[in-house]
Amino acid sequence: MAEPGTPSLDHLFSMAKEKRHVEIVFSAWNVGELIGTLDRRREQKRLSEAEYSSAIQTFSNETLQMTEHGSPRIMLVTGKLLTASWRIITREHIYQADALQIASCKERNVTSFSAQIACFAMLR
Repeated sequence: MAEPGTPSLDHLFSMAKEKRHVEIVFSAWNVGELIGTLDRRREQKRLSEAEYSSAIQTFSNETLQMTEHGSPRIMLVTGKLLTASWRIITREHIYQADALQIASCKERNVTSFSAQIACFAMLR
């Protein structure tokens, strides 16, 4: 399933799997957002059952592969991150999940960001 930005994310995921100075950081909430989006598309018949299963399996496999190399960093939803995200919501007028992702990235001092799934910290 390709969307705008997919090639860039694929490249960064590949770099993370190969331990090439990239750490992928995302909020645990965003994992649920991904699953919910895929499920919604399946229910709307925009994804077949096979495409849905494949997308979930691919995400799981890539996450496990990256975990073997010390990435990704999955941030738990804490009170500190929630309150930081609420400030972002009221300042930027954005969706809660996006604000929580930004707050998670700020917590990890991330240098580059993609709102699709994850944010990426270039480790030097």
